[in-house]
Amino acid sequence: MVSSIAKLIRPEATRVLGLDTSTNSLAFCVFDNGPVQWGKIEFSGQSIHDKIVDAHRKSSALKSMIDVDYVCVESAIMVRSQDVAIKMAMIVGSVISALAERKDMIVTVKPSEWQNYINNKNLTKAEKEQIKKDFPNKSDSWYRSYSRQFRKQRTMDFINNKYGTNVDDNDVGDSMAIAYYAYNRLVSHG
Repeated sequence: MVSSIAKLIRPEATRVLGLDTSTNSLAFCVFDNGPVQWGKIEFSGQSIHDKIVDAHRKSSALKSMIDVDYVCVESAIMVRSQDVAIKMAMIVGSVISALAERKDMIVTVKPSEWQNYINNKNLTKAEKEQIKKDFPNKSDSWYRSYSRQFRKQRTMDFINNKYGTNVDDNDVGDSMAIAYYAYNRLVSHG
């Protein structure tokens, strides 16, 4: 009896859409036992409101080309600017409203969850010290930026090595890793 209820609550799922959004673009990956389709959609417009409309329009077009069981989006993280956080929320809402048919198909993941899942944890103290040794006399912001790019490259390397792809856009790499995480947590229950 319990398993039949579980089947009713959790439909058989095989395809996951991983999303990495920004105020300017949407990187996506359809994952079905591996990456099937991926890319990046740039939003156009002079104002955030123009971009919201464009994001919805382009996300609706994407939906017509794919068939997925879950949409997994990276949850919002703390940003230094409240204005940026508000704009990001508006864009993500626009994208999700265009892509999701049901509320139970939308899942969010914290950046640290999917990054840890692919073994791309925060840099260790030793790694940070090595960067400072390799690149002396840089500003704190330079080191933060370099560390961020280092981790983005590590994500792309993970995906490229695991699936033989040649992804060179870090947003697309992130969307693929998000889809990988979601697929393994939701579909294969890994």
